[in-house]
Parts: sequence; C-alpha cells; structure tokens
Amino acid sequence: MVTGNVSDRTLEFLLKFGEKGRIILQAALDCSYENNKPELGDFSYKDVVDKLSQLGYSYDPKMILRALEKDYGIL
Repeated sequence: MVTGNVSDRTLEFLLKFGEKGRIILQAALDCSYENNKPELGDFSYKDVVDKLSQLGYSYDPKMILRALEKDYGIL
C-alpha cells in the first residue's frame, strides 16, 4: 500500500535505491520531456535504456522502474 505524499515516497525511494535509482528516475524523466510528454510515466522502456546507454550506464532499469510504479506509486 502506497502512503504519504509524492515527496515522501520519492525520498524513501532514493534512500533505498541510492545513486542508481536517481539515475534511472532522471533518465525516465528526461525521456518524458524529450518526447514532449511531460507527464510522469509517459516514456518507453526502450527510451530509458537508450538514455542510460547515452549517459554511459549499462543498468537494466526494469526492476527499479517496477518499484517506482508498484511499490512507491511515483510513475
């Protein structure tokens, strides 16, 4: 069950996932804005993977994106 406001949930997420979580969240946000869809969650998984690759990271964001959506209700 997701409780608290978005700011609290985001802080909890960042505390749990650290720098890797922040990088993946930022990549997802960047993809949303680049696609002229400024709504959180309006991005494709492939775009996030491509953005991470452009930034020099080889993370698989699947599980962290799932946590952002299901566990924290952020995406």
